[in-house]
Amino acid sequence: MNVIKVLQAILLKTREIEKTADKESASIGVAGPLTETDILARQKEVSAQQNLIATYQSEWQQHTEALTQTLPTLQDTEKDALLKNIALLNGNFYTEKNRVIKKLNVLTEQLNDNLSAYTRFHNTTLTHLKEAEEKFATLKKHIEKPPKNQKKVNSLQKDLQFQITALEKFKATLKQNPSQLSYFTQSLADHKRLTQLEQDLLTLKNHIDQTSQTQSKTSLHSAQIERKQTLTALKKFIDNLKTKPLNPTTLAKKNKHHFEHAWQQAFHHAQKYLKTLPTQLFSPEVKQREQADTEAYLQNLTALQETFHQEWLQKSEDIARKFEDNLKKRTEICSSLTAAQNLPATQGEKAFIIYKNALISWRKAYPIPYAQKQDLENRFETLTSTLREKFIDVFNNLEAQQNSTAQKREDLIKALIALSQDLNSPKDITHAEKKFNEIHTQWKQLKSNLDVNYYLHKVFKKELSHFFTKRKKFLAEFTAEQKKENLNKKRKLIEQINDLSTTSHAWSKVKPQALKLMHLWKKTSPAPKKESVELWEQFQTAFNTLFERNHEGNTNNLIKKQKLLASLIDILKPLYPEVLEPTPSSKEEITSPPPQEKPTPPPEPTPSSKEENTSPPPQEKSTPPPEPTPPSKEEITSPPPQEKSTQTPTDFKHLIQTMQNIDKLQYEWKQIGPVSQEHKTIENDFHDLIKRFNTHQQTNIAMLNKVQNETIAAKRKLLNTLEDLIHFQSSSSHTSSESKVEKTDPSSKPNEPSDNMASQSIKELQAKWKSLPPTPREYYQKLDIPYRKLLDKYNYIKKQHHAHSKDDYNHEKVLEEKRALLIRFAILTNQEKVLAKELAYNIRDLAVKKIKFIMELNQKYRNPLKNETRVAELNVIKENWNQLPSSATSEQDKKLYELFKMLRNTHSKY
Repeated sequence: MNVIKVLQAILLKTREIEKTADKESASIGVAGPLTETDILARQKEVSAQQNLIATYQSEWQQHTEALTQTLPTLQDTEKDALLKNIALLNGNFYTEKNRVIKKLNVLTEQLNDNLSAYTRFHNTTLTHLKEAEEKFATLKKHIEKPPKNQKKVNSLQKDLQFQITALEKFKATLKQNPSQLSYFTQSLADHKRLTQLEQDLLTLKNHIDQTSQTQSKTSLHSAQIERKQTLTALKKFIDNLKTKPLNPTTLAKKNKHHFEHAWQQAFHHAQKYLKTLPTQLFSPEVKQREQADTEAYLQNLTALQETFHQEWLQKSEDIARKFEDNLKKRTEICSSLTAAQNLPATQGEKAFIIYKNALISWRKAYPIPYAQKQDLENRFETLTSTLREKFIDVFNNLEAQQNSTAQKREDLIKALIALSQDLNSPKDITHAEKKFNEIHTQWKQLKSNLDVNYYLHKVFKKELSHFFTKRKKFLAEFTAEQKKENLNKKRKLIEQINDLSTTSHAWSKVKPQALKLMHLWKKTSPAPKKESVELWEQFQTAFNTLFERNHEGNTNNLIKKQKLLASLIDILKPLYPEVLEPTPSSKEEITSPPPQEKPTPPPEPTPSSKEENTSPPPQEKSTPPPEPTPPSKEEITSPPPQEKSTQTPTDFKHLIQTMQNIDKLQYEWKQIGPVSQEHKTIENDFHDLIKRFNTHQQTNIAMLNKVQNETIAAKRKLLNTLEDLIHFQSSSSHTSSESKVEKTDPSSKPNEPSDNMASQSIKELQAKWKSLPPTPREYYQKLDIPYRKLLDKYNYIKKQHHAHSKDDYNHEKVLEEKRALLIRFAILTNQEKVLAKELAYNIRDLAVKKIKFIMELNQKYRNPLKNETRVAELNVIKENWNQLPSSATSEQDKKLYELFKMLRNTHSKY
């Protein structure tokens, strides 16, 4: 317990030191800045307090260690109480100790800052006073023996005034800063030195002013002489600028700098002289005369400056132009060296001449702008060094090249001799001509050097003349036989074109073949003259027959398209009359095309011995047969009759039906072949009406989208309901099938009320689905196909449900369903005749069923005739067939299966 009291006493002493440090820190700067002695004394006190804190810490550690040694002798309760007290005292002591140390450190920093500020100010003051005293001593020496020159006197006056101003500024700064003023007033010696220096400076100023008054009279004559000399010097600068061709360096760095310096000096001196003239001890007349002379002098200086700047601008423009020209020349020199560097080794002499001229031109093209100087010089040095290395091997390369050229020419002459010896057939002639052209091109590409290759050149010309002589002789002998072969070729072409004129293929397949035959006719060489004209007339007649048949097909296509255009007008006119405003007002304006006239091509030119026979291509067909008259208004077929109702274009169901009819017309339009070029306007009219209809319907797009969104939501809801019903039906069928296993009465029937209710609900859902308008095509995969799959699933479940019971299996009904599926399959694959033959059906009955089936497809699909729709419906038929039960003992079932297999295999082949 005594130890704990000691520890508490140490803690109290630490807190007293903290209070003392707080008082010391607060007292600094309150009663003014501290002196140097006060700062040193306080620093000693702070160090003593820091040492005392260290002593307290060591004593604390000793006492706590003594307490810990006595812990084993104490009981548990006493030990816990003692440990808690020790922990509490330790926390308080070390917290207080750290706080005191921080505050003592802060106090030490404050004292150090005050001491450094005091020392810095004292040193600055001493330095300032010492410099001022030294300058005063220097000025005193000069003023005791006043100079005779007025300029020196004026400079002494300036220096004195500067020193006085500096002292006044120093005193003003002391007044603005109280702490520095207190530092300064504490040093009496410095204050006395400053006062004495100020008095001495004022005394010197009075003395120099008196000296200046005496000397101002003598400076009048010297000022006049100086003005004359300055004007003379400035005029000399201008004369040098006009007459001497100064180089740019002198002009830029010396001449202009000297003139501006001299002019500014003279101008400022004259202005200052005007200002000081009233203070001079001259008579009024002298002052007036001097003022007039000085003002005239200033005007002359201004005029000289303007003249100099005008001359300077002119000179600068000339120099800048010279700089640009030199830069351009040096750039061109570098480009020429680059081109010379890229020249092949065979042109080494040319590269050497370019290099030589570039060196001469480079020295002349100087100076250039400094910014581009280093880059151009480095580039020039690189190019010249590369060319110097290249010229070492130039002449060796030239010699080797000449030897190689001679060897290549010898090889070409040998090849030409070999060509002249192998001319035995037309193929040889053709091959020899191609090879000759290659040899001749290679000969021209070789560099000619008559001194080395003169003999070879002479031999080559001799072999050339020999080759052409032998070729001419062979062609003269071969012409008669070749013409007979060409005659046979043209007769074969006439047979082929006659076959094309009688074929039943489409014009799109016949036309490329006819054009190919015409190309072969033109490519064939001339035939004997007597037969040539007759053959050409036969070929031309067959060619025209092709075009006449094409014209008849175009006429039929035109009539069909006129009917479709009239049907489109019938659809649009009662509903959208504004769409038809720019079009013809009635269908009677659609007239049949006029007869298409085709000029007869010119006769075939006579063959020549030197030129091939180029038969002219057929231009147009000859006079075609007269076209049929256009159909009357009653004969024009229209799409299925529209019910005239009071529905408006905003009735979107009706709008969608109209769009489906128009899509059907477009599909039929695409199936029709092309029309002649003269009647292409009907295509534009049809597409223009479709485009206007689509543009007109854009106003209803928002409402149509809304209706479509509502339809999509309703169909999704119906899909969910249908799925729930089918799920219920599947679960009920499962339970009913389990119960049927236990039944023994064969006369029982599975028709339960729940099945009837589910069937009735599904029929209602189907009716609602059909009543909804169709959805966009992109929702076909998302809505229509899942709906059909669910229906198929329901039918399958229903059939499976009936199949579990022997009494429910109705063999005749299954056979009827299979026959219906066979009929649908045959209709979709265009095999009705095969089915009618196999099953002994009446073709009229099949036609009726086909119409009903197509009407069902129209309700289910927007474009039922598309291949995608056919494939989807065929897949549905296959799935339904697989879901139907089959009987191994029934001959009719086997026959229907074999027939279905035959139809399916026939369809898969195509």
